[in-house]
Amino acid sequence: MIKKTLLFFWILLTLSSCIKKDCEIPNNLYEFEIPATLSPAKDTYKVGDTISVISRFPHQVYERNTQRSYELADYKFNPELDIWEVSNEEIDKTILNDFEVIIDTSIYDFQKFVFSDGTIIYEGNYLNKNGEYVLEYQFIPTKTGLYMFSHSSFSSSSSANQPFPEKCNNVESGAWVRLNAGQNNNPQFLLNSENEYLRTTIYPRRKDDFNGFGNFMFYVQE
Repeated sequence: MIKKTLLFFWILLTLSSCIKKDCEIPNNLYEFEIPATLSPAKDTYKVGDTISVISRFPHQVYERNTQRSYELADYKFNPELDIWEVSNEEIDKTILNDFEVIIDTSIYDFQKFVFSDGTIIYEGNYLNKNGEYVLEYQFIPTKTGLYMFSHSSFSSSSSANQPFPEKCNNVESGAWVRLNAGQNNNPQFLLNSENEYLRTTIYPRRKDDFNGFGNFMFYVQE
């Protein structure tokens, strides 16, 4: 009788361990952190300079809230390139028309999108090969100005619920790009913009971890 009772409880324990449970995670969100490098990282470039961006990382991806890594073997990070001209009171989100973006579309699924308000972005997917994710591209400025670059990971409502091993049922996921980890990335240049929102809201929020949001500020001169 004792053996049967022990067997019964062992079966219950085994079944319960196979069922994914809801769990408590800060912000109810997996915040995966992926690296990217912009080079050369300078305060000021010349018109015609080539700026390179490389993002390469393995399937084991660090998550900020649980402070551990998860196996993301087939995750859609949806990388996105944005550049805004922010010198003036009105932010110019169409400025990517004035940059030459160089990317090998025979390798990478990465393309230009133009929205109804004129905003321009590049968006696509990482190359997922040999146990790692890779994306490389360059851009060349053709006009002077003060610019804010962003290499981000776009999470739509569908991608927020992507499955992966050990994922809790009730927790969504997204990814944040750490650009040039350990560097300044020039957030102080936001204070030189005539746009009040950038100076008074974005700068205080992001000044201490600007590279953790995938942002980089730079000037372009003749």
